[in-house]
Amino acid sequence: MNRHARNTPALSAIAAAMLAAYGPAGAAEVDEVTELSKPESSVSVGAGFISHDNQRLGQYTGMRDEGAYGILDFNLVNRDDNTGTWFKLDGRNLGLDSRELRFEHTRQGDWGYFVEFSQTPRYSPYTVNTGLSGIGTINQAVGGEPTRDVQLKTERKTTTLGFDKWLPAKFDFQVRFRHEEKDGSRLFGRTGTDFLAEPIDSTTRQLDATLGYTGERLQLSGGYSGGWYNNKNPALYATGGTGSTYSPIGLPPDNESHQLHLAGGYSFTPTTRGTFKLAYARATQNDQFIVASLPGNDSLNGRVDTTRLQLGLNSRPFPKLSLLANFRYEDRDDKTPIRLYSNLATSTSTFNGFYEERSIKTMAGKLEAGYQLPLGFRVVGGVDRDIKRRNVPSWFSGALVSVTTREKTDETTYRLQLRRSLSETVNGALSYAHSKRGGSDYVTNVLNSGATGSNLVAPLHLADRERDLWRLALDWTPTEPL
Repeated sequence: MNRHARNTPALSAIAAAMLAAYGPAGAAEVDEVTELSKPESSVSVGAGFISHDNQRLGQYTGMRDEGAYGILDFNLVNRDDNTGTWFKLDGRNLGLDSRELRFEHTRQGDWGYFVEFSQTPRYSPYTVNTGLSGIGTINQAVGGEPTRDVQLKTERKTTTLGFDKWLPAKFDFQVRFRHEEKDGSRLFGRTGTDFLAEPIDSTTRQLDATLGYTGERLQLSGGYSGGWYNNKNPALYATGGTGSTYSPIGLPPDNESHQLHLAGGYSFTPTTRGTFKLAYARATQNDQFIVASLPGNDSLNGRVDTTRLQLGLNSRPFPKLSLLANFRYEDRDDKTPIRLYSNLATSTSTFNGFYEERSIKTMAGKLEAGYQLPLGFRVVGGVDRDIKRRNVPSWFSGALVSVTTREKTDETTYRLQLRRSLSETVNGALSYAHSKRGGSDYVTNVLNSGATGSNLVAPLHLADRERDLWRLALDWTPTEPL
């Protein structure tokens, strides 16, 4: 694809004089200041041509079919020097399906707001030859019409509103609201042979409100975050095919989450700083079942409460020595009601048909020290510790385990790294890490037949392991943008 654009900025008289007097370096500095204080608007118009179908690379841009495409970008800027008020209007890819548009109105150091719209397509990279009817709806039939080629696509349309206000006494306030509509169809299936197309028609909303404080030593930021997901298609009803008995099929249910959070940092001395993060979140899923459960429950009434705490300390007691300590605690408390959902369990099985809660507590810590050596070398050593405790109901309230599990795992990692600046643009590092994971005994599951279930191989994320890792890294900055 070829794209042609022209943007010719004007050169001020002052910049020209500085260029003549001090050379290119001095002129570059003046141009940068001028660009920030008196920005210029720009418009870019172009055209592109795709010589062949571009299903893979054009998946998210819309430029996927052979043919010509128009492209329009613009950046319109106006600043009132008397009030310090900015007006900005930005547009990108306005000739494509992946378009973006943003309006911003700001008064420096006082207030600001913006409105932003974006559209993101997602084309399936596959062309499907199918006789499925009802694509795009919740009622579909396998073999319901003659076979033909179908191109599936989803599209997101997102609108974001934002407001900022700088308050007295070093406070500031920020609000963001995001509304996203997603519709279309994507690949789906049933029983391994029936091709279906999942109908997409959902809305996602997110609200964030934050109050911040910026003092000389203390900085704080706290607020609220909320998210709501609504799916207008709760189920897919499909007839025909080999799996016609599997209908309806449940689609992603409605859910929502709410979080209160507080984070901050405090500089005890010019070389020692502490940080913390504290958050409490509640996520719920109470969408109605598409088919009534065995005991007559009409919804899961799912709820998970999560508490997070993180503490950190950074210090440089001596010019060549730096110290770091971090601690993180997370309690994921599953409070979903334990109800009976299956009557297929037998007396020999560890599964009894009840909902199995999945609560987990995590504690992780890190200690690290770095020291500057002669000849530009720096050595960094550290130790990491991670402990996870899972709720295993079978130990407390009878048989309730449907998959192999483990109440506790703990992993310790020792790290050592040697790095050096090889030049002004090249850095290198060699590191080694040794980690070992262990834990409590496995709680195995037994099938209705009395045979053991998924216990032939310990789950990889729970299994004992000992690992040695060597890493050689080299980074190069040949130019400022690259």
